[in-house]
Amino acid sequence: MVPWKTAATTLDVPAGATQTGIPKAKSIKLITDLAQSKSVKQVTASAKKVAKPVGTVARKIDRWGEKQKHHPKTVFGGVWTLIFSALLIFYSVRLYITCREEPPKTEVRIGWSYARGPYPLPLVCYVDLCLVSANFEAEATGMSSKCVGKLPASQRGQCIQLRKNERVVIRNCFSQLLRQGVHVHFAGVPAWHELKPPVGLNNVSVGKLFGVAVDSDMEGMNGIGIMSVLTPLRTGVSQLKYVETKNQTLPAGDPGSLRHEWFSTHVASDMLGAEFANDPCSRNIAAGAFKNSTGAHTVYKSVFKMDADFTEIGVTKPKFLWLSFAGEVGGALELLDIFFGVAILFMMWLSRHVAEISKSWCWRKHEEPELDLEQVAASQDRDSFPTITRTCL
Repeated sequence: MVPWKTAATTLDVPAGATQTGIPKAKSIKLITDLAQSKSVKQVTASAKKVAKPVGTVARKIDRWGEKQKHHPKTVFGGVWTLIFSALLIFYSVRLYITCREEPPKTEVRIGWSYARGPYPLPLVCYVDLCLVSANFEAEATGMSSKCVGKLPASQRGQCIQLRKNERVVIRNCFSQLLRQGVHVHFAGVPAWHELKPPVGLNNVSVGKLFGVAVDSDMEGMNGIGIMSVLTPLRTGVSQLKYVETKNQTLPAGDPGSLRHEWFSTHVASDMLGAEFANDPCSRNIAAGAFKNSTGAHTVYKSVFKMDADFTEIGVTKPKFLWLSFAGEVGGALELLDIFFGVAILFMMWLSRHVAEISKSWCWRKHEEPELDLEQVAASQDRDSFPTITRTCL
């Protein structure tokens, strides 16, 4: 009898026999031939050649390993370092793209109208004749004196005459005085139906109460360029709200880089005589300007007064701050470092715990050894059958 040993079993096997019933000499020869075959040697050599440098690199890049013996650098740590680096790079690239594609920043400020100005007020005439004047002489010593002092000489105390579909840009100021503001006299056949601006005033009986319209620079479709938007102004007193938009995302001078918008609120339909006292256009009316030009005897009047406050909108493109970007990436680095560090510690603890549990258990397997029992029984008696000795795992 010769002993036959495995990792966990010691067997007494008849001489010349193996677990598979193949003679021992033949079994050893088969294993030797297989191990010495050329193809197996080549595959083994190639695998070793590739695995060795890969393992070396993986150990070197291990972020959490140390050179001390108690926690050496491992291939496992190198793999986790690669995953860690990939996540950090992905986050950094995504953050950079997000910062670069951040939409423009809009800032809204409210200011007192008397502190700024003059403010451009584009007016378009939509009747046969319009007489426009800017009346701010009394305000020259008031709160808006700075604005009045900047009014062009061509408009101060002058009466501007406009024909149908003609336009003018009046410089407007704020005034607390009743008589001050932009005055308009108009008469003749309304041209709303003829010129067909998109304002819904095709009815002649209604359109005759609207002589002029303010032309505002509204933002274009999809935020590109500008588009002209007309706001008809009715007879009587109208309060005008001014909004100035400076879009610094566009080059200076481009359409849309500076926009002027006016929004009207009709306050009263009745005219007080005091509002048109000393109007610069009174001389033209007295001289028969409307009667001679249009044959009309009915003259309509409008007064446009500016609100006490105006709105200034600034549109700027956010600046890309490298320090802020580096800070966010650094924060992500620390968070990922903590997460992966805790994960590695947990997996180390888990592996040690499983190893301790496996060592504390011992069991027996009741399968018979893989022997050719018929051949053994034919040549040996039952007392010489293999004896089995098992050890704890």
